Order: sequence, then structure tokens, then C-alpha cells
Amino acid sequence: MNILDLDKFQPDAKTVRIDGDEYRLLLPNDLTLREQKYCQYVFHRVSKASAADDEKFDERRAGELDELINNTIAIILPDVPKETLAKITQRQKMAIIEAWSAEAKKETSSGEENSEPDPIAPPQNSSDSTAETQSDG
Repeated sequence: MNILDLDKFQPDAKTVRIDGDEYRLLLPNDLTLREQKYCQYVFHRVSKASAADDEKFDERRAGELDELINNTIAIILPDVPKETLAKITQRQKMAIIEAWSAEAKKETSSGEENSEPDPIAPPQNSSDSTAETQSDG
């Protein structure tokens, strides 16, 4: 008898390798609606911060963004041990979030006329404009 084991079944699973160990990257369809919205909010905040003047970006805001980024990584990479997460830099975490964002865009654009909102678009009720983030490497 053939059995489809849903505990092991992960079609098109994306992975992130950290220190030689691979971890599954959860995409929007793997997340709860609340988690999707949180990630959407964080992506919007990071984009907004990237476009902000240096004078407006202080230590308090940097700390807030660091916390948002760390929380997002914990959501999209839930199997990574805390000790391992503590070793990676904020720049590496941003690379993971950018990869997640690219995969999320693919996921939403691959469906036919998907009526669901874009998981990484800025919130509908936001009047803030967003800017693309630039990579410096």
C-alpha cells in the first residue's frame, strides 16, 4: 500500500543553508494569515527605512527594525535553533528576507488570476510610499 506521508511531503520546498545545515523556508502559503500580514508589515517598514533620510533614522528606529527582522526570520525559518540565528548577521537576515520576498512574488504570480492580495505589498490602509531596497554587494 502506498501512503502519502504529509509530515514528509513538501512540494517545491525552499531551503536555506546555515553552517552546512539546511532549513525549510516557509512561504506565504505555509503561514497563517496573521504571520503573512506581519511579514508584509515588516517588509514595508524595511523598505520605508531604506528610503528614509539618515537624519530620521536613529538608534531607536534601528533597534525596532532589528527586532522586526529577527521576529520575521523566526516566522519564516521556524526550525533554525536560536543559537544559530544569533550567529548570523542582520545583513544575512536581510538576504533571507529578500529571498523570501522573491519566492513570495513567484508564488503569487504563478497562480492563474489569484484573487488573494500580494503577500508583500504594503498594507492597503497605508498612505506611505515605498522604495525599492538597494543591494550594496
